[in-house]
Amino acid sequence: MKYGFIFALCILFSLNAVAQRHSENSKGFEFSGGFMDNTKFPPGDNGAFALNLSYSSYISTKSYYKTGLDMSEKSYTVEGDLTAPIMTYLVDGKYFYSILSNSQKSFFVNIGGGGFLGFENVNKLKREYTSRYYSTGLKNRFVYGLNAGIEIEYFFTSRFGIVASLSESKVFNSNLSSWHSYAQVGFKYLIF
Repeated sequence: MKYGFIFALCILFSLNAVAQRHSENSKGFEFSGGFMDNTKFPPGDNGAFALNLSYSSYISTKSYYKTGLDMSEKSYTVEGDLTAPIMTYLVDGKYFYSILSNSQKSFFVNIGGGGFLGFENVNKLKREYTSRYYSTGLKNRFVYGLNAGIEIEYFFTSRFGIVASLSESKVFNSNLSSWHSYAQVGFKYLIF
């Protein structure tokens, strides 16, 4: 069983590409998830996670635009025993440039950046403890900002691949800190 699994992985990672990735006018969908702000695994009371659904549009073999919907949740300790779950919903736009790829065009390292805007809500819009949150300065807010990061893509078929990313965001008008770090892993499916 163990050797069968290793054999299957070797076959999977040795498949040659039938179509070119990062080709002009190709499109792709991506779903990823991960952690933010130095969260340890498994996340505890102050843990934070993030989810992302994105659409990529390749403008050349070296660059592409990505638009997406992001959702994150972070527990924020307000006072002693009071912990506020803060949910953030964002719409973002990014530009990426490939700085490294292999000869088979199955592995890419991309750097990029962009901007976002969205809404941050406290306590998932529930009424309990709302007055205590507001007395500490936590409020539902519109947020906006800039981000920059690195993304690694590995395509093991002509259309399907794994994506890993690390990014840093500067958030304005937030209840939380103004800087957030994200580490995410996901899947990308290309539409030609």
